[in-house]
Parts: sequence; C-alpha cells; structure tokens
Amino acid sequence: MTGTQTLAARGALGVIGATATVLAGRYRLLPSAQRVSWNRIFLLLFGLSRLLVFGLLFGVLHVDPRGDIPAYYFPEATRILAGQRPYLDFVTSYAPLHAYLDAAALRLHNAPHSIILLAIAFELALMAVWSAIPERYLGEDLRRQALTLYLVNPLSVLFVTVDGQDNVLIALFFALAVYVLLKQKTALSGVAFALSVCAVKFLALLYVPLFIVVVRRWWLWALTFVATMTAVYGVFIAVGANVLIPLGVEGDYRGAGCIPFVIETFLGRLLRSAIWDALTALAVIAVAGALFVFAQRALRGVDAERTRSAQLFLLVHGATAVTMAVLLLSKKSWSTYVLLALYPICLTVLQSKRIYTWGFAVFLFVAAVEHSFWSSILGQPTAVELHALLLKGNRNALELMVLEILLLAGYAMLLGLSLRRLTELGQRVARHTVGQPIEVRG
Repeated sequence: MTGTQTLAARGALGVIGATATVLAGRYRLLPSAQRVSWNRIFLLLFGLSRLLVFGLLFGVLHVDPRGDIPAYYFPEATRILAGQRPYLDFVTSYAPLHAYLDAAALRLHNAPHSIILLAIAFELALMAVWSAIPERYLGEDLRRQALTLYLVNPLSVLFVTVDGQDNVLIALFFALAVYVLLKQKTALSGVAFALSVCAVKFLALLYVPLFIVVVRRWWLWALTFVATMTAVYGVFIAVGANVLIPLGVEGDYRGAGCIPFVIETFLGRLLRSAIWDALTALAVIAVAGALFVFAQRALRGVDAERTRSAQLFLLVHGATAVTMAVLLLSKKSWSTYVLLALYPICLTVLQSKRIYTWGFAVFLFVAAVEHSFWSSILGQPTAVELHALLLKGNRNALELMVLEILLLAGYAMLLGLSLRRLTELGQRVARHTVGQPIEVRG
C-alpha cells in the first residue's frame, strides 16, 4: 500500500471506530447475560474480530506488514534463531527477552505475520485478565462497558492487529500485576510487572512509582520487582552484555505528537533534549506525589477489602494520568503508547460525563491518522523542517499542525479527567465509600 492508501485506510478505520465508540458508550452489549456467559461471548467476539481483520489484510489483500515488524522485530528474532545474542551480537533498543519472544513465534511459522499473531494473543490475554476483576472492586456495568469500548477501539485494531506493536505486552503485565495485587499477592505482583521491563523495554518503568505509592507493603513489591529484573538482566551482564544500550539508541530520538515537537516547530529550532527529559520526569514525579497524598488519605485505617478497592481506583486513574503526561511532554511520543493504558483510559472516560465519550471518539480518529500523516504524507519532517514548510505555506504542513494540536488537546482532556477522578477520592473518603466498587458516572 502507498502512503496515501495507508492514510485513507487508517482514516476510514478511525471514523468507524469513533462512531462505534459513541454507540458503545450509550448502549449495552448483551445486558441480560450472566457474568460468566458474557465474558465468554466477549472474549470470543474479541478474538474473532481481530482474526477477521488479520485474515482480510494479510490473507486476502496480501498487505505487507509495516512499521516496527519488518524494521526491528522480525530481523532481531531472525538473529536469535541464528544463534546471536542481543547487545553482544546485534544492537537493539528493546529488553533482553524481547527478541526471544518473537523468535518463539517464528519457530511456529517463520514469517513476520507470526509476530502480529503473537501480539493479538497477548491482547486477548489482556482482555481476559481485565474481565476477571471481581465485581466487588469494579462495578459490573462499568466493567462491561469498558471492555466493549476497548473491543471497538480503532487504536487497538491499528496498533496491535495491523502493526503488531509490543506495547500491548506492557499493558498485559500491568493488568496482571494489578489483578494479583487484588488477590493479596504483593510479591507476585512485583514479579509480574518486572517481566514487562525484561520483555519489552525500559518504558514500563514509568508505572513503577504508581505501585510504590499505592501498595501497602511497597517494600516487598519493590524487592521482588528488583530481584526479578536482576535475575534476568544479570544473566546478560554476566556474559559481558551492555544492557544499557537501549538508552543510548533512543536517547536523542525525537518524534511528532507531543508538546516538544509543536513548540520547536513554532520556534524553528530544537531545544536541548535534557529540558524535555527533565519535564517528563517531573510530570511523572508530580503524578506519583499526588497519588501518594491520595493513597495516604484513602488507605489510612481501612480494612483489607476497602484497601484493595481504593488501590484499583488509584492504579487505574494513575495509569491514565502518567501515560497522558508522558505523551504530552516526552520528545519521543507515539500515539501507539496509548495502548499502555488503553483499558484504564476507557474506565476513566466512562466515569466522566457522557459528552467526554464524544471527545474521546474524536481523539481516537485523530490518533489513528496523525502519525501516518506525519510519516507517509510529509516523510517524517523534524520540527525545524516543518517550520520551514509552514513558512512556505505548505498545506500539508498546516494540516499536520492542526492534527498535532487536536491530538495534544485529547491527551490533555484525558489527563484532566484522570486527575479529576483522583481528586474525587477525597470525597469518597469523607463519605466512607472508598471500599465501594468503581461505577459508571454521568
């Protein structure tokens, strides 16, 4: 497919997904079905819908995989099958186990499509984990609506079913860490989330502060988290591998879809990377600090059952807040990173007034086309190059800036909604309703 055809296809899927999002926020899927039956039907629908899209694209239309699959995932997995080792025999920006997971998929069928199917399997597992959250912590109506909203989400289809992005694996390990934490398995929760840093990339470290400030026995969580990372990374360090190579590979990378790109475009010059890195770190610290304050108020003097309900509330909306803050301020900000907290985002939107579902739908369309427009139509211009195009009155450059501003407005909206939900925790404490399930609002 040409760049224009790709943009048109993603735009069409964005329109369909945005429309379905509005409908999913208004109507219920199988409202009379019992919980177990509903879960089975939902997971079946989810799996079949993704396989249908996969089969249509790659089986019928014979579209070639694009993006990171042919550029990074497949070549690195092939090197593993050839007996090479990450960091020692080839440079990679991913975690040590990343290429081994992809290589396992290639052992079943040696083609890039196998890696996409692996990503689809991970996402199906992600849905199974979130659907298993007990009703006493997450209201049944909200749980079903959020899963339905995820089912029809165009970003899920684009970034997992089409692009096979690995960020869904971080989302899976986050969900597993939350789920086992609700089961009072603090140590196992730390192990589960550490695997995301070992299997995908250091990006997952952004969510560690959330667990540290929310988990009561945070020292045990941190101990098992560090122990797991040490065990995996230690194997590679022992044979002389430089496991910090990923930081050097992507340290100075810049992309569109963030505040740094827009500001530097208007200025016509690049600012120091350290400025944006510091602002991003401060934003994560600020969100973690706010969570710490809310957690101290919510968890003081409450029983174990109410504690777990409050922990879910804090982690869900905290994940949305951290993700949006990073997407706004990081100099390397892809809309695909929305996948990291897509289900928590669905919960955040559904807990807000209905008008925000419409705003979310518009955001999904913009997020579906923005990166493709930047890369396919304009050829991934830097901020300085885009500034020059704007001065020449280039129409495509102007349209990209409109998309950039709309995308940032969507991130800001979701950040604001998540912070608003977190501030409401104080009201729940005052009303002694911290232990109640998270329910639909508005």
